[in-house]
Amino acid sequence: ATVSTHLHQDQSGGSLKFGFLANEDIFRIGVTAETPQYLHINETSWQSGAAYFSNAGECLASTGNFSEVYDIVTPWQFGVGGSVHLLGLTGTASINYTNMSALEFTNSSVNMDTLNMMAADSLRGVLSWQLGAEYKFPILGLAIRAGYSFDPSPYKSDPTNYGVSAFSAGVGIPLGRYCDLDAAWRHEMYHSNHSIYNDYLPD
Repeated sequence: ATVSTHLHQDQSGGSLKFGFLANEDIFRIGVTAETPQYLHINETSWQSGAAYFSNAGECLASTGNFSEVYDIVTPWQFGVGGSVHLLGLTGTASINYTNMSALEFTNSSVNMDTLNMMAADSLRGVLSWQLGAEYKFPILGLAIRAGYSFDPSPYKSDPTNYGVSAFSAGVGIPLGRYCDLDAAWRHEMYHSNHSIYNDYLPD
């Protein structure tokens, strides 16, 4: 059997981010606050399926188009970061906090009260953090970079290993006064549970 879900969305929105940076010769410290992002979603979806039976042949089914319009209001986001610059070496660290339980669906063409209750009941505040380093070789200008980040799962019941851990590495090659060639590699790790037909088999 094959089940296909088709989804088309048009999205528009915006937010504002405010920041403060203290810039010294060696140390830099920054603070940011981002307002809720207002997203307007215009969505169309439909499903189709096909099943094959040895004694009855092929069975095809499809739904009609389902359209809805709604807005998503994301929570406030707050961040603090700092960096140290010494002898060609730059080290950075930052943390970001978002209360995901404040996520809200509004102005919908269908009733989304259940989704809002689920967001308030099952989501939580998350504190993500990032570490990074870059070393730039004198004269050559060649830069090598490495980083690590962790984004916790926003669901209250999820264990720590359901968060996303990411390692990254990169290199920067100067090609001229105003041109650089940069290459980056990133590897993410996380755990997840996914159950097909979980609406029919609660266990």
